[in-house]
Amino acid sequence: MANSLPAARSSQVSSAVQSIQEGGGLQFREVFPTNGVSSAISETVGEYRDRIFPPDVTLFAFMHQALSSDKSLREAVARVNTDRIAAGQEPASLNTAAFCKARQELPEQLPQRLFRSLAQTTESDASERFGAQGTWQGRSLKVVDGSTLLMPDTSENQAVFPQMKSQEKGSGFPIARIVAIFSLLTGCALDLAIGPYKGKETGEHALLRQLLHCLEQGDILLGDAYYSSYFLMAMLLKMGVDFVFESHGSRTSDFRTGKRLGNGDHLISLKRPKQPDWMTDELYFSMPDTMEIREVQIIIETPGFRPKKNRYNDVFCGSKKS
Repeated sequence: MANSLPAARSSQVSSAVQSIQEGGGLQFREVFPTNGVSSAISETVGEYRDRIFPPDVTLFAFMHQALSSDKSLREAVARVNTDRIAAGQEPASLNTAAFCKARQELPEQLPQRLFRSLAQTTESDASERFGAQGTWQGRSLKVVDGSTLLMPDTSENQAVFPQMKSQEKGSGFPIARIVAIFSLLTGCALDLAIGPYKGKETGEHALLRQLLHCLEQGDILLGDAYYSSYFLMAMLLKMGVDFVFESHGSRTSDFRTGKRLGNGDHLISLKRPKQPDWMTDELYFSMPDTMEIREVQIIIETPGFRPKKNRYNDVFCGSKKS
């Protein structure tokens, strides 16, 4: 992939965000295709009466509110009025109650449906535009990462996304865990999974398993050390998806062992761990008894600091290419 692409994307994103922050009206209308918005609203909302804050206007105003330096409700309503005046319509009242009500009535599926559709369209357009330049040796690169976020402290949110046990009841906020798969070509999140911060099947690996449909045979998935687990790597290999993960800290390395490929570069064999609680017997015994992967040591040198040695596990379709 050309080195100029990530820098160009970063510059474009920064310019777009700045334009949204400084501009007036609902500029997201120019981003989302009209047919796609209408289709998403029809599928998630159904029929609705004509009003000042229909689903599309409410969603776009909400998105502007999130990105704007002024996140007030009045600013969001002012943008709607700018949009209405430009269209030759009467401005709405500056009272924010109607906008708040319309925002609460938005179904969660609507923004999810739109963002997935936009990501797919953007990925397709970028692939057609950049061709081989937008890949690494003809391979599509995707990135997985996870995080947590705090949510408004409502009884509804607490019921689904409980706060940490260490926090006194009523003094903390509901916490959600989120995992997303990104396209390195466009920077778009192709899909995401959200779950509670704690509980069975709520970890990043469990959420990632909900997103494996984003990966195609021949893709390369990049991730941090958290994803360098035996079972996840085995699942990816079954799908024909290669990976590059930083090696997990609990896994010791000895580059004098295994099949040496170069300095700080060798092939190692991993043994299948014990069966985890979440895994069925059928899935567990379908996993290989051993798995050969490549481990590479990268030395990162920063002026004024000691060199940092990072270890990475990778597999390229079992062919062990450099």
